[in-house]
Amino acid sequence: LNRESSATRDRYGRHQFGQSVLLGRRLLEAGVSFVQVNWFRGADEPDDAPCWDSHARETERLKTVLVPPLDLALSALIRDLEQ
Repeated sequence: LNRESSATRDRYGRHQFGQSVLLGRRLLEAGVSFVQVNWFRGADEPDDAPCWDSHARETERLKTVLVPPLDLALSALIRDLEQ
């Protein structure tokens, strides 16, 4: 990842999920046939709505915490794989 340009790293998002997706892309390009990227449960995840198990405050969490980094990373990955 350190060899990636700043622009590429920014496109995927400067968060653990985005950088993990970028690393997954590089693994695919290197010939790995299957890659799984997991969502990291950080220390700041609330107990009542951890990660994607957002039964509490679901709309707020999806809108502000979960979907933005997912959208950023996956849209960059799809664009790059298409090219």
